[in-house]
This record gives sequence, C-alpha cells and structure tokens, in this order.
Amino acid sequence: RGLGDVYKRQTLGNLSISNEKVRAKITTQEKENESLTMQVNELTSFDYVKEVVKEMGLAYNNDNILVVNE
Repeated sequence: RGLGDVYKRQTLGNLSISNEKVRAKITTQEKENESLTMQVNELTSFDYVKEVVKEMGLAYNNDNILVVNE
C-alpha cells in the first residue's frame, strides 16, 4: 500500500464526515421548517384571526367574507 491509498482513504473519510454534517444540517432545517409551518397554520387559523379582530374592537361579519375560487 502506497501513500496514494492512504490519501484516498483519508479523503473518503473526510467526505463521509462532510456528508454527515450536511445530513445533520438538513435534519435541523427540516425541524425548523416544520415548526414554522405549524406557526403559520396557527396564525392563519380562522379562530386566531377572529380573536385578533375581536381584540381590535372589530366585529365578525360573515356577509363581508368573499371566497375566491381559482
């Protein structure tokens, strides 16, 4: 076994470590995305919007709601 083989194994090991770091970052990002999606769903829920409207002293009026279908 020459130095070339040692270099190849070391390079492969470094790539494996880099690959694991990328996978960890992806997992972290996926968890953050999931959390943000949950927050968006909560903040855009009808009940939340209705509560905010009430706190602002406004009244819910179903006649003023327009549903747009594509």
